[in-house]
Parts: sequence; C-alpha cells; structure tokens
Amino acid sequence: MTMVKRGPYNDLKTDVIKRFWQHMIRRHREEIRHGLPQPVGARWHALPELDCCISLTTGIDFVRVFIRTMEGGKPVKLRERLERWSEELSPVFLVPLRSPGESDKFFSNKLDLDMNDESNWNEAADFLWETSQRYEDALEQTLGGAAA
Repeated sequence: MTMVKRGPYNDLKTDVIKRFWQHMIRRHREEIRHGLPQPVGARWHALPELDCCISLTTGIDFVRVFIRTMEGGKPVKLRERLERWSEELSPVFLVPLRSPGESDKFFSNKLDLDMNDESNWNEAADFLWETSQRYEDALEQTLGGAAA
C-alpha cells in the first residue's frame, strides 16, 4: 500500500474518480444498484425506509464510509436516533458514533491510501463494499426494527 503525504487540500481529478467507481462496480457488481459511476467523490447507498444513507467517498489519500442524512435531512435528528443504538453499532462498525470535527457524518470509517496509485484500488473497493454492506445490515437490524 502506497501512502501519500498530507499537505494542502488536493482532491482526485474527476476522470480518476470515475475510473475508480467503474473499477469498484466491475469488482463488486451489486454496487451498480446504487447508480452508474459518476465523476464525483461520493456515492450514496440510500436507505429511505431508515431516513438515512451510507456515503462512500474517495479523496486523494483515503476512502471512507459514513452514515449521513438523506438530502435535506437534519443531522441532529439522525444523531439522536443513532445515539440510541451506539452501544450496539460501535462494535460492529469499529468506530465511534462521532469523529472529532465531524458534525454531520456518523460512524466515519476511513482507510488511508494513495488513490492516484491504481494498485491500491482493489483494497479501496473491497473496503468500501465490505464496510458499506456491514453498515447496511447493522442499520436494518437496529434502526429498521425500531420505532424511530
């Protein structure tokens, strides 16, 4: 795994992002149900029945999965719902409900690697897919069964 040194904010170029999402969909074919690959740094796995979504994001030196509101939703309300289940969810997600400095991203799980290096793409795609599936399953079993 090749690492990139942190410096001033610098994101992946849009053509690299789109090629990475295409790679991920080829590797994990079920990902296509969440839409065609686009040249944007985030894909959402919408869970409208739970009033939240799982965000898969990529940057120049990381990939990340976190829970967020549906578009237009209130992060405070989602945080309150997730707090009720944090004792059950934190051990499954392997991260705390909130990370320092993040107020609208919950259970943020990040893998640091150089996304300009295509040799890292299998690891990145597997991390995003496996983590997002674990999140979906756990949310369905907790929030899905709760009168939230």
